[in-house]
Amino acid sequence: KNNPYLDNIKQICHKTVMMKLYIALGALATAVCVTPIAGAEPGDENDARNYTIDVKGDVLPSQLGDLEYPYRAADRGVSGECQIKVEVAENGKTKAYDVTNCSNALFQRAAAAFAKSSKFDTPNSDAEHTLTVSWNTGN
Repeated sequence: KNNPYLDNIKQICHKTVMMKLYIALGALATAVCVTPIAGAEPGDENDARNYTIDVKGDVLPSQLGDLEYPYRAADRGVSGECQIKVEVAENGKTKAYDVTNCSNALFQRAAAAFAKSSKFDTPNSDAEHTLTVSWNTGN
């Protein structure tokens, strides 16, 4: 005996299961696409490099912004340092910044991106801080 009500419930359950399957497969595909970028092949130990990025200053950001080693500098094994003057707004976000004294032009954009995206815990409005960011290849 066919019951249209049960047939309708079966169709809804089937659609729900299929949607969950599509979502799970989508997440798996994303993970598979991203994973190889971070991985290294066995035997590539000699090509691996240690990179460090240090931030120093009178007051350090409570939330580090975009702090990355510039690809071209890392690929060439270049280390560098920039000084950044950061003006902090009352809400703790960067109001203005000036990247100065970069030892290599390859680090200028990385320093600017870091300055723009950092956040400070500061009770003073319009406070200005000086930061020094150092990128080191460990060579």
